Amino acid sequence: MLKHGATGLALEGAAKGAPKDAANVRPCAATKAVAVLAHEGALSADLLRVHGEGKGLVGDLLGGDLSETAAKPLDFASLLIDWQLVHGRHHLPWQQTREPYRVWLSEIMLQQTQVSTVVAYYERFLQQFPDVLALANAQQDAVLALWSGLGYYSRARNLHRCAQVVRDVYGGVFPSTAATLQTLPGIGPSTAAAVAAFCFGQRVSIFDANVQRVLARLLAYGDDLSRQAHVRALWQLAAGLLPLQEQREKQEDKQEETQGEQQGTHKEKHACMVAYTQGLMDLGATVCMPRNPLCGQCPVRALCRACAQGAPLAYPVKSSKLKRTAENWWLLALHRPASGHVSGDFWFEKRPQTGIWAGLYCLPVFAAGADEARLRTAIGNLPERVCTWHAPFKHVLTHKDLYLHVVSVQLAAGADLPAALVALLDDRAGTGAGAGITGAAGAGIGTGTGTGTGTGTGTGTGTGAWHSQWQQLGLPAPVRKWLDGLKM
Repeated sequence: MLKHGATGLALEGAAKGAPKDAANVRPCAATKAVAVLAHEGALSADLLRVHGEGKGLVGDLLGGDLSETAAKPLDFASLLIDWQLVHGRHHLPWQQTREPYRVWLSEIMLQQTQVSTVVAYYERFLQQFPDVLALANAQQDAVLALWSGLGYYSRARNLHRCAQVVRDVYGGVFPSTAATLQTLPGIGPSTAAAVAAFCFGQRVSIFDANVQRVLARLLAYGDDLSRQAHVRALWQLAAGLLPLQEQREKQEDKQEETQGEQQGTHKEKHACMVAYTQGLMDLGATVCMPRNPLCGQCPVRALCRACAQGAPLAYPVKSSKLKRTAENWWLLALHRPASGHVSGDFWFEKRPQTGIWAGLYCLPVFAAGADEARLRTAIGNLPERVCTWHAPFKHVLTHKDLYLHVVSVQLAAGADLPAALVALLDDRAGTGAGAGITGAAGAGIGTGTGTGTGTGTGTGTGTGAWHSQWQQLGLPAPVRKWLDGLKM
């Protein structure tokens, strides 16, 4: 068996944490990459040391004992760490801490979101929820309101649930291993690895989309990453590129002899994994970019097979692409202006806990088809002077485009909803796009309060209510933007 092979790949067959088929990986892109790198001296003797008879994936491929291979190897981890310490990013707010809550928060926010967008949200979030217990004890509406505009709102819901699990199950202290971290809500393997590496110095590799791209190019990994089996195989290679445990242990032993302080050795070990992990992130974000890789600035270009081929854009290989769809939604903006001591307000509904904009407050939504037809009929029966059809606009989601059509209805200050609009909102119950009022029929509307910060005269039993302080609600980004643009 190989303890360290395939650029340090831990392929020990049934090793704990390895994919079940790790011992039977076919000689595909992974093994081809190993063979080329070993032949060219890019793998160290330690990495290629073969136990027992010198057999295994790499041993069989290259033939027998590889202990003499690569007397002066180019060390990927060392090159990356040295580069990161000089040229990497060091100014981001979450880089100034090793507190698991703050690192975890940043990792969740950075998923599918640019760094420039995250910084302001991260700082505002910490002001309101400075630690995991503050977040766990908050109401979901307060969390969603603070997240509003950042998108991918399932992250916020899972963030809140995860904080509650850390509070209830782990006594408010985050687990220290990637294996346990990824059992928490909303924490995938790569996020778990990031928290474990940054905060606890665990020798484990992150593997987000940027890292997959970097390694696919480094190794000229030609297998289709649309297939999970190939993703797992590449992640095994990523694990093997980590700074060697043996090297770190020798360094720590030497420090213990000279300093006699365990704390000092922990910091050194910690710094090694921090710099390596951050280096992978920085390399993918600033140098090895998807469309315009800056190969001339890459610290590992001498090792990069894609660069040697002159074809970095050929990697990674992904055959299946996301199939986008489009939908038309109609939004009903019911507004009552301010008058005297009465604040102006809008009618909002709480979205279902699943689907698009789950758990957020939103203007009533009407799907294309029967719901849209009922909306048009109801609006047509209202005085023309109070209704406005606004120009539609497009909102881009990961998997579909939403074409949003807003119709606004101006009611009198403090007025109840007309019976026709109450019936219209109720009729959408069960359609999926919207949620009805459930309970009120006719002009006699009872008194109720909105959830969270807004108040008004809505129905006490339904999902909708008037909200005057709607700026403090968790709203979908396009709805907030549209409301912000109104001149009232």
